[in-house]
Order: sequence, then C-alpha cells, then structure tokens
Amino acid sequence: MHKFFGQQVWLWRRLLLGKPSAQPSCRGFSTHFQKLPDSEVDLNRFPPDKVRNFCIVAHIDHGKTTLSDALLKTTGVLPQDGTDKLYLDKLQVEKERGITVKAQTASMTHDWKGEKYLLNLIDTPGHVDFSYEVGRSMMACEGALLLVDASQGIQAQTQANMELAVRFKLVLIPVITKIDAPHAEVEGVMDQVELHDLMNVRRNDILLTSAKKMEGISAVLDAICERIPAPSGSPGGQAKALLFDAWFTAARIMLLVCVKQGAFRKGDVVMSYATKQKYTISNIGIMHPEPTNTGRLLCGQVGYIEMGMSRKKDALVGDTFFLPAQMDYSKVEPFPGFRMPNPTVFASIYPAGSSTVAELREAVEKLSCNDPSVTCAPEGSDALGQGLRCGFLGLLHMSIFTERLLQEFGTSVVITPPSVAFRGIRQDGSPLMIERASEWVDFPKVKEHQEPLVDMTIFVPQRYSGAVLSLCQEHRGRLNETTYPAADTVCFKLTMPFLEIVRRFPHELRAATNGFASMEYKEVGFVKSDLVKVDLLLNGRIIDCLSQITHRDYAVDLARSYVQKIKSVMRRQLVDVHIQGVVRGKVVAREGLKALRNDVTAKCYGGDITRKMKLLDGQKKGKKALQKSMQLELPKEVFSEIMKLD
Repeated sequence: MHKFFGQQVWLWRRLLLGKPSAQPSCRGFSTHFQKLPDSEVDLNRFPPDKVRNFCIVAHIDHGKTTLSDALLKTTGVLPQDGTDKLYLDKLQVEKERGITVKAQTASMTHDWKGEKYLLNLIDTPGHVDFSYEVGRSMMACEGALLLVDASQGIQAQTQANMELAVRFKLVLIPVITKIDAPHAEVEGVMDQVELHDLMNVRRNDILLTSAKKMEGISAVLDAICERIPAPSGSPGGQAKALLFDAWFTAARIMLLVCVKQGAFRKGDVVMSYATKQKYTISNIGIMHPEPTNTGRLLCGQVGYIEMGMSRKKDALVGDTFFLPAQMDYSKVEPFPGFRMPNPTVFASIYPAGSSTVAELREAVEKLSCNDPSVTCAPEGSDALGQGLRCGFLGLLHMSIFTERLLQEFGTSVVITPPSVAFRGIRQDGSPLMIERASEWVDFPKVKEHQEPLVDMTIFVPQRYSGAVLSLCQEHRGRLNETTYPAADTVCFKLTMPFLEIVRRFPHELRAATNGFASMEYKEVGFVKSDLVKVDLLLNGRIIDCLSQITHRDYAVDLARSYVQKIKSVMRRQLVDVHIQGVVRGKVVAREGLKALRNDVTAKCYGGDITRKMKLLDGQKKGKKALQKSMQLELPKEVFSEIMKLD
C-alpha cells in the first residue's frame, strides 16, 4: 500500500508541476518494511553452518534474473502466479531494455535433508561495463552459479566471470539454462563446460534448468546447500561487517552489508573504519525480497542497515564496520576492501529543459551513491554553461546512467560525445594525462602522444570469422591468438586501441555477425600513436564541448561528419553561418548557411535604381555590424544527433 501511495504522489507531482520529483527509492522498491511471521524473521535459527551466500553470474541475456525469480518462487518468497514478470529487474531502464544493470539481493529459506537453510542470493549484471558490480558482489559470497545458455554456449563474459570467481576463490556450480529453447544444444554445451580448464567439473555435476518452465530449480537449491561452503566467521567473535553496496532512499542512505563475524542489533553504536564516524543502528534486516526488519543480523548473514547516514562520501564500498564497545579502533583489522575500477570513457553532461545545475548535481550525487564507479568534476562550457565532467566504465554504462537521471530524478541532460583518456610524454619523460580536449598539449611541449590499448576476446560462429578479422584489421586491431572452444565457435584474442571501441567497432561487429558475436575487453596500457585534435568553429568561435582527440587517419572524416550534422540541424539566422572543422590550424571541412533577409526593395515600384541600391547598401551594412556583434547559440539537438554518429 505504501509503495502504491508513493508512486501515486510521484505521478501527481509530475502531472501538476510538469517535472517529476525523486521517486520513493532509486532501487525501485518500497521503503516500507513489511512484517513477516516470527518463524521467518527469527535469524537465530540460522547459525553460520545453515547459511549460504551465493551470486549468479553469466554472459548478458543468459537467464540470470529469470532463474533468480524461479528460485524465489520455488522457496515461497514470491507467489507462483504464472506471469513472466521479472521481480529483481526493479529499475525502469532494466524493464525497458531487458537487461540487468544493478546487482540485486534477496534472501530465502530452503529445506534440505530435514534442515532449513538461509540462502542469500545476489543477482548480477552480465555486460562487461558492469563487471565491477559482479566483483563487489563476490566479496560477500562463498560460491556462485555460473549460467551458460544452452543455445549459445560459453561466451566472452562467461569466461571473464569464470576468471573473476577463481580470483575470489569461489565454488562454482555450472548451470545450463534454457534447455527448452528451440535451438538448444544441451550435449554440445555440456561438452564445452566439462572440458573447460577453469571449471574442473564432472559431467554429472552440471545442472540443467528451464527457469520459465520451473524445471530443475529444486536441484539447483539442493546443490547450493550441498556444494557451497558455509561462511567461516565466528558467531561469538567481535562484530565486523563488510559494506558492499549502498543506495539513497527518500532522505537517507541504506547500506548492504555482509556480517563476517559477531552480530549487529538495532540500537548498537557502530563505527566506520574508513571515516571513523559513529552511527546508531535504527533499522536492520534482510531483503525478503523487500527490506524486512528483523532487528538483528548474525554472523554470515547478508542484509541492510539504516543508521542515519546522509552523505554519499561516507558510504565507501569495501569499508569495515565494527562495534567500538567491543574493540578499539587501533586493534581492528579491516577487510581488504574493494578497489574501484578507473573510468575508461569520459563525457560532459549539462542540464537541459527546465533542469538546473543544482538539481543535476544533487541527482548525480544520489545516483552515484548507488553507482560509485562514476566520477564527477565541475566543468563549464561557453556553449552549454555549467555542467559536470563524468567518467564511466563504458558506453552502455554512460547511457544507462543518463537514462536513470531522467527516470529516477526527472533530470534532463545534454551529453557530449564520449572520449577516452590519452597520455602525453613531456620532454623530460614525465607523463601527462589528457582526459578532455581542452587539456590537449601539442608539440613541442610533449615529445609523443599515447592512446590506451585493450586486450579483447571475441567469441563468434566460424562462418563469420573472415568478416570479423577484416573488421578488426580496419579498426587497427592486432590478432594475438585463435582458439576453437567448440566445433562451430572460434575465439579471437587481439589487441586494439580503446578509441575504436568507443566510436564504432561494437556496432559494426554486431552488424557484421548478425548479433551472434560477443566480446569482452580490459585495458592493458598505452601505446604511441599519431593523435590530433579536431576543433569545430561556428563563425570563427570554437565550440569547446565538441572538440575531439582522434587518430590522424580519422580526423578529416570526423570533422566532415560533425560539420555536416551541425548544418543539417541548425536553422538559418539573421547573419551568415560559417561552420568549420579545423585540424592543427588547417580548415579541413566547411559548410555554411545564408542569412535570412527581408526584401527591403519590395516598396519600390519603380523610379531610379539608386534608390534600390541605397536600401540594399543599408541592409548590407546592418548585416555586417550584426555579424560582428551577434554570438550564435548552438542548438542542443546537435549533441543528440552527433551522439548518433558516435
């Protein structure tokens, strides 16, 4: 009822004020804490040996969320209503795109061999841009379900998640999904999994499921209880908890923690190791699947804590919380923590429509609490005013973040074309990072420029291998290794400049393989490159937010495409419009729009020609004076059109 009422208030505010306010929660669930039966709430019934913490990992669209919902329905957490609605896809952008972009947590109970177990599930994203979500989810787990689609087999992100799980020393349970799909090749995919070096499993250990038909779900639950080890903490030890996620609700921050030892209860005074701040726990419980107040969290259990924290900078993922009444700060051994990945794609965002800079900053701060991998810094532009320079982990990450700003906070934004971080080497050999075109330093202040490289893995059916190799060569890729993980699948490992991935390569790869290719990549360093800066000029004035750094081979084509797109979007003005693309001081592309003119001679029906010439002369002088004083504004539609080019 509370969730329904909150959504109605938000909707009426949007209709009456013309702009949506922040929704009740940026995680998509109600902030009302439901009350469950005492038999379900009593966490004392679940000592560490009766707790299993696990995550579900897979390549994108291999059925993670569908299986998660099937587990929740089988254990009675969700009703078996026969609908295909995916409960754990809580964000609007997830429902619209059909992909998971945010790890979600839910607790359930399962009876195995006459004993009741508490299972804490974390459903993770599958796209490479959200690998950090998978990594920090694994910090709270002892095992993982590795899903493989029966019709697609092992894909690029399957391999990456496998390696990540091995690094975190998790127990892997291989699960083949969608066995009822029309093109499922169950035996062939089982061969892939059984023969894979990192899996080290027998054929009988591989589970077969169809989450839509609820087949094999009970076997998965039994395998979780049997194969995944229990948490190793001490129930009677000094209380310590690991923070691995956080998000803003209406006016406060909720923390998602895993209790590694001891216990935390409502009313306890806790302390953050990273900030040394003290807080009093006002609410504590588990996700079942909504926030459910249990009054305590015991050793090995995963749940939420609310304690009046209101600043994003205090919620540091990987932080250690403890009870100062039990141990002194100097004696606390913090958990290793979580190293946030460095952003790889940079773009500037500016408020659009009726949104203001203050609203944009507030929305970004709240959303980045839930997505801390985004970096932000103030930035100004002559064309767009004040905004923020943001760093993202990829193009999809950037797109999802800007969509969530609009959907969850009602903040419309204009975003500039994305770029990557380059590096210059000064004459004394010291490096200089260049994250935006305005920081560009040319010769002779630097002796060379460098661009980032990535190691890329591409899985593709063999019939497309020739097209993929040609495409990689066109985009300056260098093939390192070719393997054949299955009879009809080839795996290419190659090195490619990251700039190519930011621009067009993923789209062209998808088109060349009819969507059958999958890729995964990671940055590996920098390499010397022939880079130049492309400037766009509007009537001689540089449009700073459209300046780009690119390889010399692409500079002219990039300048021409931008100039033509600006001309197609701009309307004629009272003065002549000159649009130019400039590379190292040389104009390489030019377009123009003639000025609008009134017919000043319309009232002359005859007479001496000098009268008409006098009127035209006066108009010419007026246009010339206006040309000097008038500053043209670039339409904001230009940026959305240029984003389509990129």
